[in-house]
Amino acid sequence: MFPNVVAIKRIQLTLRRGLRAMAGLRRARPPGASTAFAGLRDYVRGDDIRRVSWTATARRDHPVMVEVEAERGQQVMIAIDCGRLMTAPAGELDKLDHAVNAALMLAWVAQAYGDRVGLMTFDDRVTNFIKPERGSTQLRQITEALYAIQAEYVEPDFGHALTHLSLRLGRRSMIVVLTDLQDPEASKELVAHCLRLAARHLVLVVAMSDPAALNARYAPVTTSSRAYEWAAAEEFMASRRESFELLRRGGVLGLDVVAGNLSPALVERYLELKERALL
Repeated sequence: MFPNVVAIKRIQLTLRRGLRAMAGLRRARPPGASTAFAGLRDYVRGDDIRRVSWTATARRDHPVMVEVEAERGQQVMIAIDCGRLMTAPAGELDKLDHAVNAALMLAWVAQAYGDRVGLMTFDDRVTNFIKPERGSTQLRQITEALYAIQAEYVEPDFGHALTHLSLRLGRRSMIVVLTDLQDPEASKELVAHCLRLAARHLVLVVAMSDPAALNARYAPVTTSSRAYEWAAAEEFMASRRESFELLRRGGVLGLDVVAGNLSPALVERYLELKERALL
């Protein structure tokens, strides 16, 4: 598996100009900042109207925005499930391949925004742990670890992995778990331990939808065999939604996205959390 480092190069200049990395996203703050007041500026299309300075707007006779900065020194811990379910194909790549590319993209962007980033990989045991740090050396270490990732045909031990993670993180962090989510019974261990982590950390569980399953759900039903296929896909998707709902009710964030869109969707969620000062 070779992480997609080309995608990183494509967003470097964009981020350095202080813009969102992906097409269609709103204007972002410069990397490495805090939620403190940083000045006023003219309104740009797509800005959050909740940050309009009405006093300055009335004085200047055009919309003026309050500029704030994202806090330095937050921690982002990326945990990648390398177990059996991540070997499943999802479009042109396996789910683990998509997870590796998204992890690399998130690590680079979080570093650019001043956060410490770490990585943990696991299957039925913890296979690698890199504590959160900043800097080019840290990014190189994470990239090398991602190059070496291999999926194993074993059931992941979420209890062991997430307990290990909790014991190693000494401060509140954003924990991104890249995995696969099934029905509540099959995912009960993952759900239980994520809910426990959420008491102290900001936890985001990320799962990838298989394009083939989505096609089976949304394609027209024209034959009896298609009806059975539709029913199976609908049952599977409904079970996933139920698992995500259990997480949501316990204060755990969720992201369920088509595998091919994982990297931009994950970066967008990270930037959204920074902007809302939840991270």
